[in-house]
Amino acid sequence: MIVFAVLAVLAFGIAAYYFLKGLWLLMKAVYYRWFAPERKLDEAFKKEVLAKEPEYKKFESDFDKRMDSILNKRTL
Repeated sequence: MIVFAVLAVLAFGIAAYYFLKGLWLLMKAVYYRWFAPERKLDEAFKKEVLAKEPEYKKFESDFDKRMDSILNKRTL
């Protein structure tokens, strides 16, 4: 009987976690849709979508290296 109670509490905790996580994402989406300025939308897209793509990570690191080599040329 105690095992079932522990499993029920654990299942409720997991369900509550995913419910709150989904609610948080929904609140962020509503904020970005109705209240955020255009700049915030661009930052959110970059953070939530682009930053998770491996191609974008490679592009960003290559771009940073190229720009650093152009801007910080070492001349003797």
